[in-house]
Amino acid sequence: MERFTAFTVILSSVERNLHKLKSEKMSAYGLRATHLTCMIHIEISPDGLTPTEIAQACSIDKAFVSRITADLIAHDFIKINEKFNDGRKYRQKYILTDKGFNVLKEVKESFDSIMENIQENITDYEMRCFLKVLHTVNDNISKEVSKI
Repeated sequence: MERFTAFTVILSSVERNLHKLKSEKMSAYGLRATHLTCMIHIEISPDGLTPTEIAQACSIDKAFVSRITADLIAHDFIKINEKFNDGRKYRQKYILTDKGFNVLKEVKESFDSIMENIQENITDYEMRCFLKVLHTVNDNISKEVSKI
């Protein structure tokens, strides 16, 4: 298989399978995989994220961000960071609530055993190398995309 085809097919399969795993875990909370992705990105940003930043981080459109944030607010998983609330909706930053932190912690912990299974027969060194290469490949793809 040529490199581009192999790369595309493998990454698509990985993405599809991870999406299924995330969806399965989030279904217990009445949510989907994209909700989890948004919660993870919000968690790693201490001041929170604006809808535009969520859209960019999660590679989804702003209309979908609006639905996702509405769902997460309804479940009391995120809230508006009042420190950055100047009344303009597009500039509001969302942060996790305590409930959101706890749910995210539970979901991440449930993935620990899954990650152990995924890494079966792969050393920690090999996984670190793989992730480093994958990160570099992603950066290089991003550079190519920026040329468009």
